[in-house]
Amino acid sequence: MTHLFFRWLGVLRCPQCGGKFDLHRDGKVRALRCRECGARYEIAPEMPRLLLPQRENEIKKFCAQYDALRLQEGWASELPEFYLHLPFRDLSARHPKEWLLRAESLRWLQDWLKNNFSKKTLRILDIGAGSGWMSQRLSELHQVLAIDVNAGPHGLSALPVEQRQFMAAQAELENLPLASNSFDVAIANASLHYTQHLKQVFGEISRVLRPGGKLIVMDSPTYPTLAAVLNAHERTKAYYTQMEVPELANNYAGLLETNFLEQPGFRFTRRRRDFTGSSSVKKWLLEKMGKATAARFPIWVGERLCQPEENWQPGRQRAGALIIQHHKLLTYHFKNEKKEYWRIPGGGIEPNETPEQAAQRELHEELNLPITIQRQFGPYFRANKSEWYFLAEADQKKMPVDYAEAPEDFGKIDWLPLEKLAECDLRPAALKWELVDYFNS
Repeated sequence: MTHLFFRWLGVLRCPQCGGKFDLHRDGKVRALRCRECGARYEIAPEMPRLLLPQRENEIKKFCAQYDALRLQEGWASELPEFYLHLPFRDLSARHPKEWLLRAESLRWLQDWLKNNFSKKTLRILDIGAGSGWMSQRLSELHQVLAIDVNAGPHGLSALPVEQRQFMAAQAELENLPLASNSFDVAIANASLHYTQHLKQVFGEISRVLRPGGKLIVMDSPTYPTLAAVLNAHERTKAYYTQMEVPELANNYAGLLETNFLEQPGFRFTRRRRDFTGSSSVKKWLLEKMGKATAARFPIWVGERLCQPEENWQPGRQRAGALIIQHHKLLTYHFKNEKKEYWRIPGGGIEPNETPEQAAQRELHEELNLPITIQRQFGPYFRANKSEWYFLAEADQKKMPVDYAEAPEDFGKIDWLPLEKLAECDLRPAALKWELVDYFNS
């Protein structure tokens, strides 16, 4: 599996009960199994399929119809390189002007993220990511998880696994299988108008964003009145009927400006009224002349409001070192009547300290063991923090011995055989499974 899967494993949750996952292996077949309800979800290929079982058949039918229509319209393509060049080049030459407008929206977004966050690298959730072209561009600087109901060749699998720089998971907007308070930014790019349950979607986005996090909605048609929304839906229904897929209209809903201005979980501001100023003026003039109300394509930025009962705080980032000797891994072993588990030596990262520096300092403080960093594993994301681990070398003469008391109640020193890693509760679990893959290969 790719490092991206292990990186995000700690943030994924069961769509049925919200429980955490264990990685289940049966030969080469891998799946996620919920610790709480036991539900099992396929991973294929490198992509968790986190749909409610009762929704799978309906979603499969929708995706097949939607893909066929998008190919016919020219918004999808069988050309191998088509998705890699979006939005800056339309290799099909079917919608070059529209893709240039999407490119302008992307540039606006990239500039806005740079100018409004002190952190250089953000955790971003791309909601309704489609083929993942925006996730791919954003992942050049940020950590991105893309969610979409379509995991097919014109959905999240459009980019080959080996070229994909973002984590992808199949899921519905109305039921995000993710830990609460896990993201700095959520982006709904040309996707929010594909839900009939807008209140539920806003609630889910609010849940997975941290207090003060930002929701950016862009390139979805927005109307000033309910009558205009209903007219748009009728036009859409007529179009889908003409294209012989009338049921697709059931997944389309125009957006009202009041959907944003009156949203209780967010404080929204409008940063752009339409793709261009001239198009906005032209539509306004047509409406004044009695023509039909046309859609605007604004950019909305919503701040996720902190609720009175919330007491969320970011956790302390952690770093540790992986020391190998005689095919055994240096760990701290904890055991009591209720549980038994192992941890990697390390600790919290101090302000203005890099993860590498923290790992070196912690090993020196805890075990008087100077180390030389070789390879990074992680970061591994959890709801309120991230963890880094480093394969490192140390002086063989200074290695601690098996079952010696570790300092400061860290448990006992345990040199864990590498062949037993999969059997043990080594934490974090994402690190354990990546180490199993790493040492097996």
